[in-house]
Amino acid sequence: MFRFFEELNNPVDICEMKLTFSTLLRSYKWLFLLIGTAFFQCVALAQNTIQLEMKWGAPKQLESFGETATVPNLLGGELDGGRPVFFYKEKSDVKMASVELVNYNFSPIPTEDFNYLKNFGFLPEEKLQLEAKVTNDRKESFLVIHLFPYIKKGEAYYRLNNIELKIVPTNQSIITTKDFAANSVLQNGSGSWYKIGIKNDGVYKIDKALLQSWGIPTEDLNPQHINIYGNGDGKLPELNSAKRTDDLAKNAIYVIGESDGTFDTGDYILFYGWGPNRWYPNGLTEFDQDKNIYSDYSYYFLNINPSEVPLRISTIPNSINPITNTVTSYSYRDIYENDLVNLVKGGQRWYGELFDTELERTFTFQVPNITSDPVFFKTAMATNCRSSAGTLQEYSVNGSVLSTSTLPSVSADYIQTTKNMILNSPPSTIPFKIKVVRTSPSTLTYLDRIVLNARRNLFFTGQQLNFRDFVSVGTGK
Repeated sequence: MFRFFEELNNPVDICEMKLTFSTLLRSYKWLFLLIGTAFFQCVALAQNTIQLEMKWGAPKQLESFGETATVPNLLGGELDGGRPVFFYKEKSDVKMASVELVNYNFSPIPTEDFNYLKNFGFLPEEKLQLEAKVTNDRKESFLVIHLFPYIKKGEAYYRLNNIELKIVPTNQSIITTKDFAANSVLQNGSGSWYKIGIKNDGVYKIDKALLQSWGIPTEDLNPQHINIYGNGDGKLPELNSAKRTDDLAKNAIYVIGESDGTFDTGDYILFYGWGPNRWYPNGLTEFDQDKNIYSDYSYYFLNINPSEVPLRISTIPNSINPITNTVTSYSYRDIYENDLVNLVKGGQRWYGELFDTELERTFTFQVPNITSDPVFFKTAMATNCRSSAGTLQEYSVNGSVLSTSTLPSVSADYIQTTKNMILNSPPSTIPFKIKVVRTSPSTLTYLDRIVLNARRNLFFTGQQLNFRDFVSVGTGK
């Protein structure tokens, strides 16, 4: 039986392109899927290995509405929002398989390609952007490969000549077998249930006064009859095949004063709750956030049921192995994202502050006990700029410019632009300034998000400290 919902607000008080060519890129991108620009030759190297060879030609000059641009020349490619991507599809005899990257070869990027990618904000990252998988369409299976054929190595940029992939069949019975709970924990007769909403990751405290404020009688309440349920998985995955928690998971909690069987004034419950958004490693040095665009809350459930076995946090002994690594600093992360408007009245992308009457905005990050290690910023913006000439997007901290480039242009709607930048010798207070220069008052630019990754010295601050460390992970650590 559900009684009511209560929000827990706070954790516990403890621990250029100078050519305006985007008209062609957006309006006619599907007319140029095959622009004499990308050629794949598939050669079977072994039963489960294939090689895709890319043959590059001289850059192509394409015109639209009197504008000209030089684009990369690789047969079979397509322009996805102006970004060169390459698609390969072939029937597969294997219905269930994973696809692994074995090797790839590359050569220095030509100046024309580099200028194109730079001016439109498409410069590659150090990790190869490849999506390869076996999919099933009715009774047929296909090997599908989606590739951005450029990569960054150190400070240099390269384009791919070929890639080698390995197809690894998987056990179909393991993939298709699903183990669902026979009955939900919320079934009739399962006691009294109370829904709790939280906004942030952290340890939460429920004491006698809070229970009473919720209308829960505590006179005859036995703490040993209390459990907390919740999954904390963030937003539900979009793929039906993705792993997810079945039903509601019982959480191990810490209860002070439950041994006497009564919930007294000094008794309380501690549990760790995950907010609606989830952070995940993006490579080996940075984190990114998967924001839940459907809810600002994550929900947990307090259950009072004398018939249910309590689950409590247990104590584990300290390791007797010798110390191999001393941690004095940790990987810190922060994000600024304010979802205010959906520019196309649909889809999942929301944007925040508008650069229109105000073309300069400052977003201040507070990072106490910051180390001297570089700070990494990643930004995302959207603009409806129709011509890049004379425009500017500039990012700076205390007058020091971190990145500057023209705005990308688009013939209709909006185009997104992302930037990665580094701040050396960072201060604890970081006023991150974004400046937009436009040539037309009809040019509107919206901020999507600012992600910050830094390192902080490991000092306890505030009411509780949640920390993690990339540097401390690895063999022998």
